[in-house]
Amino acid sequence: MLTQNPIQIGNAFWPDSEKSRLGEYVRNRALFDGEHALVFPEFIESLRPEMRAQIWMVNNFHQLLSTLWPDLLFGEAPQFTAADPAKQVFLDRLAAETSLVNVLYEIGIDVSRYGDGLFNIWFDGTQVHINTASPEIWLPWSAPADIKDIQGCVLGYRYKDKDRWCLDTRTHTPGSVQHILYEISDDGKVRKVIHAYDMQETGVDALLVFPVHNVQTSYRYFGLSDYPIVDSICQEEESRLSQIKYVLDMNSSPNLKGPASMVTVDPAGRAHVPTSGKFMPLNPGEDVAYVEWSGQLDAAFKELDNLQEKKFQLTGISPALFGGDFGRAESGSMMKRLLMSTLRKVNRLKMQFEPAIRQAINVASLLAVANNVEGAVELGIQDVHIFFQDGIPADMTENEQVYSTLKTAGLISTKTAVSMALEKGGSALEEELKNIEEDAQKAADAAQAAAPAVPDQSAPLTDRLSNALKNGQTNKAA
Repeated sequence: MLTQNPIQIGNAFWPDSEKSRLGEYVRNRALFDGEHALVFPEFIESLRPEMRAQIWMVNNFHQLLSTLWPDLLFGEAPQFTAADPAKQVFLDRLAAETSLVNVLYEIGIDVSRYGDGLFNIWFDGTQVHINTASPEIWLPWSAPADIKDIQGCVLGYRYKDKDRWCLDTRTHTPGSVQHILYEISDDGKVRKVIHAYDMQETGVDALLVFPVHNVQTSYRYFGLSDYPIVDSICQEEESRLSQIKYVLDMNSSPNLKGPASMVTVDPAGRAHVPTSGKFMPLNPGEDVAYVEWSGQLDAAFKELDNLQEKKFQLTGISPALFGGDFGRAESGSMMKRLLMSTLRKVNRLKMQFEPAIRQAINVASLLAVANNVEGAVELGIQDVHIFFQDGIPADMTENEQVYSTLKTAGLISTKTAVSMALEKGGSALEEELKNIEEDAQKAADAAQAAAPAVPDQSAPLTDRLSNALKNGQTNKAA
């Protein structure tokens, strides 16, 4: 882990100590993009030479894996609420203007494939942006005594400008951002400063770029990618699928047994047979026939089934997500039991994302206030409540029965029952309760208007008879 800004004249970008991390990022991006031949070259080389020309079968489980978790976390948009009405208004505006849910989805993909995803917050002179940045351009440094006490970071990317390489950097420290353009050599060493822009004071005593991590340990700052644990299985799976494909392709054309007279020779001396497959001359006593082939691939398909099962076990993905026999459930609660391994990982990711989202909203609001954005108010870390959906279709019938029973038993209030059954909170919940109260009042008023008038028994008998006759009633008891 770096302990100071690595961008200095004469230093390399990237530093040698960080190149292994960059290599993992580049490798995992290739896996996500389906460029598996770049990552698994030894498997292609291990194929027989006549098979290497065949198209490599890419079963891109890596991309499925990295999109599954943000699908479950953010496929149904989380609800962001604040108790104070003024703060709620600005929170809704901030989430809409920054496309916050889409940003969270992108960060969720990076957290899975790289092990780290980045929030990148800035002010463009008019409004605040909450966006993301690739960890491939991110170099943080920490306090010497604590690798998780981040002091600053650099976002830097290289590009070719005519005949020279340039390095564009933005150095982030609490309260400031410094934009510097460098010239670098072909081997990545910083040569000189091309232009240093004025230091930008952010007015926020916090970094505007900070990460969300996947699994961390006590001895490492950077998160673990989801890929290494299944790489060997995916390699074997794709290799086996490619070999099956080759065998099936080789035997897709029928092989013919026939008399030698079927072979013709063209003027160039090349032999021709009227079949797209192989031709085998008949032996004495044999009839003309197509040769049937049985690949005996049962063992290969059984291995694929075992690999898939192990893959699901290692990644925490429940096969119930993909339907079929595994995905049949009688109720929503039964489906959630089938998805226990998957939901455990989703809950762990929520624990990583929630404080980071609160921090992003807090920093963005402070940046807006510091730059006098109209209507901006400070949103503290504890001011924002985040309600995550689970990405699983709700069983409304089951929910209604559960919460109605609890309400009837006096164990929860109407507000709690509505909040949990409809998964609403904040202003949305208050509006729903108001609508429920209005509907109840309308129903009571309509019932009262439809009820027959009850004679006033304290009135004189003659008056009661007159009123009854006017209303078309006959009161024999009177």
